[in-house]
Amino acid sequence: MTTAGLPNFLPATAASLSLSTQNVSAAAPLAVTAANNADSTSGAAKDLVGVTTANLTWSGLTASATNYLYVTVATSGTLTAGATTQAPVYQWGGTPATTNGLFTFNIAEMRGYLGNGSTAPQAYLVFLGEAVTSGSAVTSAVAYAYNGRYDSGWTATLSAAGVAVTRSHNLGLPPRTIEYIIECTTADNGYAIGDQLNGTAVAGNNGAFSTNFGLSKTRNGLSFMTSGNPYGVLNKSSGAYTALTAANWRYKFVADRGW
Repeated sequence: MTTAGLPNFLPATAASLSLSTQNVSAAAPLAVTAANNADSTSGAAKDLVGVTTANLTWSGLTASATNYLYVTVATSGTLTAGATTQAPVYQWGGTPATTNGLFTFNIAEMRGYLGNGSTAPQAYLVFLGEAVTSGSAVTSAVAYAYNGRYDSGWTATLSAAGVAVTRSHNLGLPPRTIEYIIECTTADNGYAIGDQLNGTAVAGNNGAFSTNFGLSKTRNGLSFMTSGNPYGVLNKSSGAYTALTAANWRYKFVADRGW
């Protein structure tokens, strides 16, 4: 991982329709857990854990498409690379789709299924990332966030009004929880250094009305937008409505898969 705790086991591009992991070794193994609920008789967990100390390769990726990269975990713990152009489906419950190459994960039962065109048997799959291809190469690739969680790290000085701020959380699905957090770095309006506020405690004002921030999410990203006069809060000491001094604060985003 990087010093920020983000995954770095996939390169950003590749010169052919093949992509190999990087930075995997005996000192930094790649380990995954494929969920399969519990045995109905004994109650013992049926999850499989797989690990590799050598780099994996996804060969023969589909050209001009988004390839979703996964590994199949064998009972021995061996990992086998695979890819599909069908985006995996994560749902609370329901009947898995039988579409060939479509993986469905039922969250409530913590079990995954892989469609083969006629049925969808249980499968020990874990998706590790995705790769966008041209006709002959990988033009971009991302590794999914570890543990289904993302933390952007701090950025000094609050963003200006009307400026869109974006981040790539790379969870591979819209997160259940996203949060915008600001932290005081210089005493301001009754707040001491280290005080933190969540986005719900801060509102913008465009001159006509106050509004919370526009915080949106997609499968791999999130964005944040402020109104005309951002960062209105209640003074910590007096309770009066006031505006923060942008330079006295820093901000970050966190996102959580939620299960």
